[in-house]
Amino acid sequence: MSPIGRVFAVLNVFFAGAFLYHAGVYLERDAHWKTEYTSLKTTTDGRIDDLLRQVTAAEKDKEAKERQLTLSEQQRVAAEQANTALETRNKELDNRLTEMERDLKAVKDDYATVSSSIQEAVRNAQLAMQRSIEAGQARDAAVADKVASEAELRRARDRMAQLQDQIGELTATVAMRDDTIRQKDILLEIVKVKAPGLLVDAVPPLNGTVQRVDADGKLVTILITGNPTGADVLRGYSFAVFSGETGYKGEAMVQEVDGNFAFCRVTRTVQGARITVGDQASTNTYN
Repeated sequence: MSPIGRVFAVLNVFFAGAFLYHAGVYLERDAHWKTEYTSLKTTTDGRIDDLLRQVTAAEKDKEAKERQLTLSEQQRVAAEQANTALETRNKELDNRLTEMERDLKAVKDDYATVSSSIQEAVRNAQLAMQRSIEAGQARDAAVADKVASEAELRRARDRMAQLQDQIGELTATVAMRDDTIRQKDILLEIVKVKAPGLLVDAVPPLNGTVQRVDADGKLVTILITGNPTGADVLRGYSFAVFSGETGYKGEAMVQEVDGNFAFCRVTRTVQGARITVGDQASTNTYN
């Protein structure tokens, strides 16, 4: 037991004795002092036992902490010894590293001398290889261009042959249509001469404006702006196209109708005239 523990134990015993003394004096004047004394003594003894157990536990705890402190001190000493060994090893490695750096420097100096010669040889070899590759690439490109040109020429010839055939077919078709249009124009002129009011009665009075010109002037879109009779615009109706500046330009026949728009094919044009957007169109105007 530590000195402080012993002092507390002695003090506890002293105060317990003093307490018992005063209790005995007090109980002597009481009728039941013996019973109260016995009870008080029992309580005091229990308290003393608790205190003694606490002192014992404190001593055990102190011994455990002292053992832990001893173990920690041993671990600290071992760590210091390991650290000292590591420092010694580190110094040895530093010395070896210094020696290796000296050796490496000597090797680098030798390598620099040899490397300059090697690099020169490598550059010469790379230059020769590059020139060889470029020459091969130029040859391959020339061959590829030749092959591509020959293929393109063959395709162009085939396309020209196809276009020639199509041109021949289109020329024949256009010639047939021109003949048909001329025949219709002749019949139309005959009707106009023989019966001047017949066509006016057959086609309702319609007026419009050219909104769009396509196919190099061969197709026009006419917006119907005047339809006083409320008649339906039908396929086959013919519009005379004119402008306020140049007058009559030609004829356009309705092919399809969508609402107020009439999609027409130009069937006749005055030589030198060109139908443009904004021109006027009417079914009551004839050449």
